[in-house]
Amino acid sequence: MRVNNGLMKKLREEFWISLYVKGFPKEIDDNAIFEAVRKVQFEAFNGKRLTNNNWFLVSGGCHSDDVAINMLLAEKLGLKSGVHWDWGLESDNYHFEIGYGRGEQVEKLMELLDLYYDASQVYINVAMQISAKKRVSKAQIQKLFRKEWEKLEKQKKKAEQEILAQFNQLIDVFLQKFNMRRGGLFKNG
Repeated sequence: MRVNNGLMKKLREEFWISLYVKGFPKEIDDNAIFEAVRKVQFEAFNGKRLTNNNWFLVSGGCHSDDVAINMLLAEKLGLKSGVHWDWGLESDNYHFEIGYGRGEQVEKLMELLDLYYDASQVYINVAMQISAKKRVSKAQIQKLFRKEWEKLEKQKKKAEQEILAQFNQLIDVFLQKFNMRRGGLFKNG
């Protein structure tokens, strides 16, 4: 299969435009990520490990570009490595783990990461749809991106509603069992 570089360039441009419109920092682009990946790989080559800082959340199985995105966003948000977040090689010396602390800026980091990974999913879906086409206009690419964003947002909303419904069922079961054990402390209705 031959790759159409002009088409790929249009796709990447639309990928970044769709991110920037949704509030992603404009200073971050493919070139910034490439440079950050080089820094990550250099530190990984020197054996960097995640500091033991009782992290609130640790994500594993990451790759150097995941760490690079975290690094760039954290710097943009004023977060300090080793304090608010950190990263290091996993024991397999291939994958990375990323630790996160707590706080508003860390939450903002997580929101921007979600946005980036959502945009990546949209990008892949659009790329798959046009992979066999020789020519696609910028307007067609924009339309496909819009449709894929809408589809993704609907899927996320549906998943959220399903999780809430399951949570409510769990609470109902818990209250019923608690009420049975406590001799009817809670009255329905």
